[in-house]
Amino acid sequence: MQRGNSFHAELVKIDRPILRIPSLAIHLDRDTGTKFEINKQDHLLPVISTAIKSTLGNDKDAKEPSPLLSLLAAELKCNVSDIKDLELSVFDTQKSVIGGIHQEFIFSPRLDNLMMSFCSIKGLLSALEDPKALEEEQNVWAVELFDNEEVGSETAHGAASPVTRELIKRITSSTSTNGSDELYEIAIRRSFFVSADMAHALTQITKESTKTNIDLKFTKDL
Repeated sequence: MQRGNSFHAELVKIDRPILRIPSLAIHLDRDTGTKFEINKQDHLLPVISTAIKSTLGNDKDAKEPSPLLSLLAAELKCNVSDIKDLELSVFDTQKSVIGGIHQEFIFSPRLDNLMMSFCSIKGLLSALEDPKALEEEQNVWAVELFDNEEVGSETAHGAASPVTRELIKRITSSTSTNGSDELYEIAIRRSFFVSADMAHALTQITKESTKTNIDLKFTKDL
């Protein structure tokens, strides 16, 4: 968006439901109870408003700004004309909760990515609580969090993007004395991947555990 004479990237979050993916009532679609099929093009189109609501009280010939752009401009405290381009993603606004008769379940969307992202960042921060943690450390500590897992990891910020390779190359080249790629190749050979998918880990709550102290144990030896 434009701020003065320059352009800036701004973050915006509409933390309330503004879109809805509707579905037919069961008496209008009898096969719903026995056959569940989704056509992504026809069945997953979100509705943001009704056409009649957008036109009531407006001159048909008047060029009104998009209701979505008006909402974004209000959130960003700018004029609609200041927004030059945008990239938006939808998310479930329903809050995550603890559930189950013994409160042993987590009811939440996106657990697959969010839980392990949280554990990675929490582990990195916890390791740095000791002021002397890095005094004799010869390695570089980092956490990488990728996007677009289900729709293509080869995007600009996906897991198959060149981000990891370029990060390792820059780190090794900054410590190389002869400018060769030998350190990069050694780093690659000594590296390994650990899949921390939610399906690969088991959350076990013991009598000594509390809501804030949950032991994560891998179901198989890595």
